[in-house]
Amino acid sequence: KSDFPILDVTGQGSINGDYLFAAYSCESEEGSKKFPSYMLKVSPEGKIKYFRWEADYVLDFQKVITTDNQIRYLYFLADQDKFNETDYGLNAQLVFSKVVVMDENYNFIKDIYYKKANYAEFPIEMHDLVYFNDNHYIVASKARLISQIPDYMEGDKSQPMKAVACLIQEVQDDNIVWEFDSTDYADFYQCYSKDMSLWRFSDQSIYKGYVDYMHINSMSIDPNDQNLIISFRNISSVVKINRTTGERMWVLGGEIDEFNLTDKFGLQHNAVSYTDGVITLFDNTKGETNYSRVMELKLDEQNKTVQVINTVDLGILCTACGSAEKVGNNYLVCFGV
Repeated sequence: KSDFPILDVTGQGSINGDYLFAAYSCESEEGSKKFPSYMLKVSPEGKIKYFRWEADYVLDFQKVITTDNQIRYLYFLADQDKFNETDYGLNAQLVFSKVVVMDENYNFIKDIYYKKANYAEFPIEMHDLVYFNDNHYIVASKARLISQIPDYMEGDKSQPMKAVACLIQEVQDDNIVWEFDSTDYADFYQCYSKDMSLWRFSDQSIYKGYVDYMHINSMSIDPNDQNLIISFRNISSVVKINRTTGERMWVLGGEIDEFNLTDKFGLQHNAVSYTDGVITLFDNTKGETNYSRVMELKLDEQNKTVQVINTVDLGILCTACGSAEKVGNNYLVCFGV
């Protein structure tokens, strides 16, 4: 196809293993609001070992080794025909999807949807998931609309604000182990970044005027206690969730920070936890400055204290997206928008 992505190999790293990419086109079917995508598996030398074309938007093509030692390839696939604005009150573009699971030979195994009463196939939020095996995973959704919103979120908007909740659930053997609903914690509303006008007001945005006041963008398992670490961009907070009860354990950063963090991060992405109590993240705004950075923090969860171990200023501002994680003594950084 004419829109096949062009690869320009300029060097080779020292880490073995293939690279997985998801690339989409905004031009091929722009009139129909489709975003055709390619998934690529590429060798360190730049040789294409596998590719797949999809007719809609794809995110996060990844390889997973399951808890039962199986190789799986996963990706989020938007479905604008199935999950349309009429059914859910939101624009499905970049918002609603399913997870597609393939085996080690790229053969289709299953589609995963969010489990919700009265819905055979409830849409998944396409930023991140935790996949243990074919019968055990954690996924999120944002398809539930919120009707009661505190007055202080209204700002100068002349009409009532509309918002969506963040839902997270762990599913094992087709049963919901626990579920988290952001509306169970009213104090999250006061954390919403008031400068997020694109998501709040614009009917041209991907949320059609609905505010995604939490905006989940990463999940990771804390290797120390196996609970869930979540990055919520629009409240500039990292939140820990108990995987037995689904309840909130603590909040780091933002307006209701419990660790007395003085060096604030803002609109962050990709919070990753490690065995030594360290968390790394991609700090998009460093609070109120005009550049982004990598942050490495060490938490004492019992005493609710935090120490900033290291920061790396990146020299430019990435207003959205981006990731950072430790690779040995270095950081692997992907710049965002």
